[in-house]
Amino acid sequence: MMRHKILIISPTPTHPTNAGNRARILVYSTFLTEEGHEVHFLYSDQEGGDLQAMQSFWGERFHYLPYQKPEPRPYPVWLTALNSNYRYYSRVDDHYNVSLDGEIRKLHKEHRFTAVIAEYIFNTRGLLNFGPEVLKLVDTHDRMTKRHKLWQQAGKQPVWYSTPRKEEKKGVDRADVVMAIQDREAAFYRKLTRKKVVTIGHLVSVIRPEKIDIPRKRLLFLGSNNPNNYYAITDFIQFYWPSLLEHFPGIELYVAGNICERVEDRPGIIKMGEVNDISNIYRVADLVVNPITIGTGLKIKNIESIGFGKVLISSSVGAEGLESGAGNAFLVADDPERFRTHLQELFSIPGYHSEIAAGAIRFATAYNRRPCEELKRIFS
Repeated sequence: MMRHKILIISPTPTHPTNAGNRARILVYSTFLTEEGHEVHFLYSDQEGGDLQAMQSFWGERFHYLPYQKPEPRPYPVWLTALNSNYRYYSRVDDHYNVSLDGEIRKLHKEHRFTAVIAEYIFNTRGLLNFGPEVLKLVDTHDRMTKRHKLWQQAGKQPVWYSTPRKEEKKGVDRADVVMAIQDREAAFYRKLTRKKVVTIGHLVSVIRPEKIDIPRKRLLFLGSNNPNNYYAITDFIQFYWPSLLEHFPGIELYVAGNICERVEDRPGIIKMGEVNDISNIYRVADLVVNPITIGTGLKIKNIESIGFGKVLISSSVGAEGLESGAGNAFLVADDPERFRTHLQELFSIPGYHSEIAAGAIRFATAYNRRPCEELKRIFS
């Protein structure tokens, strides 16, 4: 087996590991290190992180370059007038840290990397600093083409990043291998590019829980402060929570993560604040909820909770990429009535919780095999 020297170019930190994208990068890079590869991490801080913690974790393989936002290049007025989608679009390189190129070339001269991974399509310009002898990958995380339409369809104001199809194609075509986070997105990329596309899901810890006949009347929502989570929890509190309080006296909703900053005080809601150790957070409740209605990619909090053997109740959007486990490894609800039905069954049928929890452990164990095998194949 070939031992690679791998450079990861990322706008996202690995520490603190309090969001799904951070956990994804940390877990797969740790797996590659354990496989015997030398993995370096170049962090350009579009998202704030803990530099000291990353320096401690990565050691001499940690490289940091402050983010310098390029001058904005809006699409011409005539184009936005012709097609209203363009008012929401970014070009693939519009958010690229222009000072990265020099740092990448310097690091490559020093370390002679044999593989490089760009996190998100808007970092793929960094791949252009390497010749054909270097294996180039893009870890897409999310499909970005016309992403704003997801927000519009949900009746929300579009935020963050959306791009026309040709710009996403430009980004992925710079790579030799496109890493999709779930099969539905892999299918999209196979239509977009002739480059190799593989599905690399999220590797999770699998922790077998204690057997519980009837779960506690506690729900857990774990999330970072991003718009997807904000709309998920605020809509849940507005449209689901009053009915749950009425039907299940004494029920509590524990909210963890920095999304707490945007959650209003309500009866039965307990805000736990920032998360440093998710294993401790998952101990507070037997049931996990993810009522997200907007988003692409894989909802990493879902597969994490499944790996902990928690009984997850997710929306259909949250379950994308995990559909084969619905009903056996987790439960799906897209309206308050269905959600109440699931809870009623969990609170009244002895052993039902344990049945779903056991299915969750089986699902997570099987789920882990595929990304491990794919990563081994790529870097063999």
